Amino acid sequence: MILTSHGFIQAVLMLMIRFSIMAAFTDARVLVIRRLLLFTCRLTFGFILISAADLLEMGRIFLEHIGGSRMFSCAGCDTILTNRNELISTRFTGATGRAFLFNKVVNLTYSEVQDRVMLTGRHMVRDVSCKNCEAKLGWIYEFATEENQRYKEGRVILERALVTESDGVDDYIG
Repeated sequence: MILTSHGFIQAVLMLMIRFSIMAAFTDARVLVIRRLLLFTCRLTFGFILISAADLLEMGRIFLEHIGGSRMFSCAGCDTILTNRNELISTRFTGATGRAFLFNKVVNLTYSEVQDRVMLTGRHMVRDVSCKNCEAKLGWIYEFATEENQRYKEGRVILERALVTESDGVDDYIG
């Protein structure tokens, strides 16, 4: 079967999409194939195709700043995560002890969904880590099986021992 240049481009793009989806795997064969496809495109067509997975491998990390007068940061690298206004409850327990439930947290990366049985019932959760230093900080509730626990869905638990609280910047000028 002979591919025209247009057909070849489509075939390469389909393979790249397939391997971009598989980029979560650290299998060396997948990484080698992805890099080989990119190299082939560079040699054949004189341009560079960059997948979303390749962008994640690049060096610059973009961080958000949520603002507020009391800030919670990663204890490992001091990256801003959230503020006191987003705090819902301090009455949670994590692997390291006391934990806080927040409505909105930024600068996190998320693991795959896991099914966990906790003190309050069965939940579907993802571990959350600092986007900057990759330290594990807590988890996010994706789904709660019990109706009275559904308020946790989409909310983030940060373990108190893994974050620091400090003065932030007031949201107003005056």
